[in-house]
Amino acid sequence: MVKNITLLINQDAIESRIKEIAVRISNDFIGESILCVCVLKGAFIFMADLLKHINVPTNISYMAVSSYNDQMK
Repeated sequence: MVKNITLLINQDAIESRIKEIAVRISNDFIGESILCVCVLKGAFIFMADLLKHINVPTNISYMAVSSYNDQMK
């Protein structure tokens, strides 16, 4: 059981903003094809939700990144 969590942004607000972003992207790239690059692992659900609402031809690529700052001492 999860305790002491405060909801800051509800699901409807997130979905609404994702749709707004998708509309802006679609309008900015009318008549063009776009490449969306998704940084794994954290952004793949956001990217999937965003791509559902983009109305221009879209390609997607994925990129994995790692941080090794602790090992570079």
